[in-house]
Amino acid sequence: MFRFILVSVTIASIFSCSSPQQIQQKAQTFLDQYTKEYQKLYYESSKAQWASNIKIIEGDSTNAIAT
Repeated sequence: MFRFILVSVTIASIFSCSSPQQIQQKAQTFLDQYTKEYQKLYYESSKAQWASNIKIIEGDSTNAIAT
């Protein structure tokens, strides 16, 4: 729900610009920043999953918490 609101507000603010070039530039800037942050978070999540899957110690729950 929060993502929907965030995207809606972003789109509304983009369309309030005056020229199509400004709209395109702002949209591209948003997408570039979003993609960069998404890739960083996805990479960190993947590393945590990998560490959790290769370091299995019976009775140890620290991997599950970290993941």
